[in-house]
Amino acid sequence: MRLHRLTLTAIGPFADTQTVDFDRLCESGLFLLEGPTGAGKSTVLDALTFALYGGLAGEEADAARLHSHFADADTTPEVTLVFSLAGRKFRIRRTPAHLRPKKRGDGFTQERSSAMLQREIAGRYELVSDRQDE
Repeated sequence: MRLHRLTLTAIGPFADTQTVDFDRLCESGLFLLEGPTGAGKSTVLDALTFALYGGLAGEEADAARLHSHFADADTTPEVTLVFSLAGRKFRIRRTPAHLRPKKRGDGFTQERSSAMLQREIAGRYELVSDRQDE
């Protein structure tokens, strides 16, 4: 498997959309995730794990920790990963379960987690599945 691009929105310490371009990072053959405590290194690894497996590593890991406390309450947390496997390019987009403001009235409502897997065919992405159990 080859990772191409990871995009995070409202995940961990990242309130806005951030993109990691693995193709650019891998041009020299090797790269290092480096930075001070709290910079988001573990969040990048958590986001990769969540995108690929729908959960986080570790027995006590809770996907609720993915949603950024710094993002606006109405911003949907989302992870998108573009990767290649066996010569085919795929894009997976996942959102963790999270609270969002109600559309009518006060308070919050629970949004369920979601997943969508697409395969690139002739330069366009076509839906493979939007079921989390697949």
